Amino acid sequence: MRRIEFFGIPGVGKTATYQELIKLKSTKKEWLFSSEAKKYSVLKKLQKEKKANLKQYLLYLFRKGLILLPLIGTATGISDFLIKEDKKELFHSFYKKNSQFVDICAGCFAEQNKESYRRFYGASLFYNLACELIFYEKHIENSTVIFDEGLAQKIFGVVDISSITERKIRDYFRYMPAPSGIVYFRCDDVTIVDERLKSRYKNKGKLLYSHKDLNDYTEWIGNAIKVTSITIDTLRNRGLSILEVPAELSASEKATEIKKFIRQI
Repeated sequence: MRRIEFFGIPGVGKTATYQELIKLKSTKKEWLFSSEAKKYSVLKKLQKEKKANLKQYLLYLFRKGLILLPLIGTATGISDFLIKEDKKELFHSFYKKNSQFVDICAGCFAEQNKESYRRFYGASLFYNLACELIFYEKHIENSTVIFDEGLAQKIFGVVDISSITERKIRDYFRYMPAPSGIVYFRCDDVTIVDERLKSRYKNKGKLLYSHKDLNDYTEWIGNAIKVTSITIDTLRNRGLSILEVPAELSASEKATEIKKFIRQI
């Protein structure tokens, strides 16, 4: 599986660009979005196990104990069930391949200056993503999968960036399983995201996923920009393919550039 990840500070336009990229996809097999990867991986798993026809498929699910099949009905739902069922084994596989990376993340969660429930929540998101990645890698071989929320973006939940430690950030990205490419949404000026974030605050009552309020978000975003700079420098030193898209471009212009980049990977 060729993994391409979006990376950038919150509010820089990753989600809007992702939606525009969906519109530009010309064929089903050109690349997969993470939601499509769930469906595709289930089908590949069944094909590998020679359970591709309906009767064998239903029998397989029944034997696996998925008696709630009518409730999950879709390939995405079935994928969620299979991942959930095998999570311990999947994460163990992820750990065996990336033990230093997981150890670094575990240490960062323990050292965060956050409420315990937020540390547990961040760790659970990381755990779920790691299991999904291993599941996809097992069943998707020659396809490119696009993640708008991948391991690179998880740095904002793993490391407490209110007190930046450059060593922790560099260690995270030195040992992170290398993607085939990174789409870097470059933003060097906090004022670029200022209007978007304030609009989000008015509409949703919160500013960021970490629930920062208007009094401290400017400092947080300033630190986030520093994190992205350290991140990209570290990933360049690893020799990764990186596409920089300036924040000033429109979502459709960014999507057009990203489509060209995907075809080159």
